[in-house]
Amino acid sequence: MNGLYMTDRGRVRPYNEDSGSFTPHGEMESHALAVVADGMGGHSAGDVASAMSVRVMEYEWDETSKMTQEEWLSWLEKAMLYANKKVYEYAQQHKEYEGMGTTLTATVCVNDHLIVGNIGDSRVYHYSYDKDEFHQVTMDNSVSAELYRAGQITLDEAENHPRKHMLTKAVGTNPGVSADIYQTTWESGDRLLLCTDGLTNKLSDEMLHTLLKDNEDLQTAGQLMIDKANELGGEDNISLVIAEHDGERGRN
Repeated sequence: MNGLYMTDRGRVRPYNEDSGSFTPHGEMESHALAVVADGMGGHSAGDVASAMSVRVMEYEWDETSKMTQEEWLSWLEKAMLYANKKVYEYAQQHKEYEGMGTTLTATVCVNDHLIVGNIGDSRVYHYSYDKDEFHQVTMDNSVSAELYRAGQITLDEAENHPRKHMLTKAVGTNPGVSADIYQTTWESGDRLLLCTDGLTNKLSDEMLHTLLKDNEDLQTAGQLMIDKANELGGEDNISLVIAEHDGERGRN
């Protein structure tokens, strides 16, 4: 499989609090880990929280060996909770980082299976090559998203809600947290997009779908997404991972 991580400070913020990575497994073909994290707490606390979370995930990934699908699911959940533990403990030990936190969204790609974990409001999208369909895999952990799922507000109201960016859970802000875990499959030619809200606050799902579908080169697709988000204001950091299932058929 192919993949890459891209990040941009944006046009307004003086620093970048996002982190991420795309890491193929060194010993197992068709296995990769994709991660994005959107730090909060101000420079440099947000930087520390997001970078630490990604490093923990990468370290744990490097230590893995061949497992069943259910074991991969358990591994992902445990790794994310361990990242929470490390960030929280570090903040407790360093007063200047007290209150820091981060979103954490990760996907384990194992052959044709995808195991997705989410804490916060960074997102994972799946583009189906055969069906030409694009959908959000994760659900945001935010006040507005929770109100929408409870039927108290409409989707349009959720998108413009004053508490849209208030998270209901994050990595590092509490000693314990739960991760939302999803399982799905992907096929040859399919693509994944993991991204922070610096991208999704600016580009609609339709725009993301078009850019992911119409650009064969992953780097080009990612750069166009970043450029468009910046053109529309770029008030936030913009980070993304794009991964592609490059099985036998591949893309036309």
